[in-house]
Amino acid sequence: MPQKQAKDFAKILAGDKFAKDKVYLLYGSEPKRVSDAALKLKEKLLESSGEDSYFRYHKLGNGTEEVTANEVVSQLNTVSMFGGGKLAWIGPLGKIDKKSEGTLVAYVKNPNPESTLLITVDTGKGDNRTLKSFDKSALVTAVKENGMVVRFTPPSGAELNKWVETRFRSKGLVVEKYAIEMLVEFTDGDLTKLDGEIEKLAAYVGDEKEVTVATVESTVVSHRMDSVWDLINAVRAKEREKAFSALSNLLNNNQPPQMILKLLATEIMLLASAKECRDSGGRFDTFVSFSGGPQFALRGPWENAKRWDMPSFAEGQRRVLKAAMNMMQAGAPPQVVLSDLIATLCKKSSPVKAG
Repeated sequence: MPQKQAKDFAKILAGDKFAKDKVYLLYGSEPKRVSDAALKLKEKLLESSGEDSYFRYHKLGNGTEEVTANEVVSQLNTVSMFGGGKLAWIGPLGKIDKKSEGTLVAYVKNPNPESTLLITVDTGKGDNRTLKSFDKSALVTAVKENGMVVRFTPPSGAELNKWVETRFRSKGLVVEKYAIEMLVEFTDGDLTKLDGEIEKLAAYVGDEKEVTVATVESTVVSHRMDSVWDLINAVRAKEREKAFSALSNLLNNNQPPQMILKLLATEIMLLASAKECRDSGGRFDTFVSFSGGPQFALRGPWENAKRWDMPSFAEGQRRVLKAAMNMMQAGAPPQVVLSDLIATLCKKSSPVKAG
């Protein structure tokens, strides 16, 4: 059976003529989408089997809180005392060892027609390399031939906005288009964070039933902006300890690391422009005219540019790029990557010697 896309699988679950498969494999690089789809599938499957015939396993292995693949297969191959067939859900699994994969593949090729096996696999949030590797695994190949495979990736663009709108609608709320865009940008499109913010907004608006830009600004954005400006101001002034404190506060309040990187990259460019303008004898109003921003937002870069030298801007941009690559490809902890970046940015510039 061909691999299903997330939207097609959603239609199957919502349809009136749902016909269950013997094996399901739901996997991908967006764990929330995988989990949400698995929960809906479980509810659908339990309509015919019931909770007494449902078995939930989180980890494969030989540990005290784990179960072996052989034990799962044995459970599926025995008759349910309560009728209706058994449902066993394994996951979310990370890396699957070869022995367990071999056992599961053997079962998938000859499954018990009375039972249903559901496997969920988390290939790592945003980890496309691992996702593509798992695409070629023996387990995916076997389930494609004998069951249903559904692959999930993070939504983006119009699909992501639609996901947010649908989430609000499920809570009986109407949301403005620009409020959705602001919420998506502020959470960096992270579904788990978006879901959390939607819950807060639903509680905040109460009976009003409408979420506006003003609502998002007052409940999601405003309480974090002080820490954002604390970080920017500290980096401008090369005050390392204050910058570390502001960074910790932002991360503890779920500020997306990629947004922090974007802010720092923008600030470095503003500081570099201000430095170049000052060094060439330009005035503040000249800097404002070619920067295009409001005066109050540009005053900080202008005043603090004197603390920087030109080589530090090139090094700063290089470090920002390296930080982004480390978080996306190497999966390095944001706290470590961003702290290292800030330590570099806050190094005192060498004094300029008189010629």
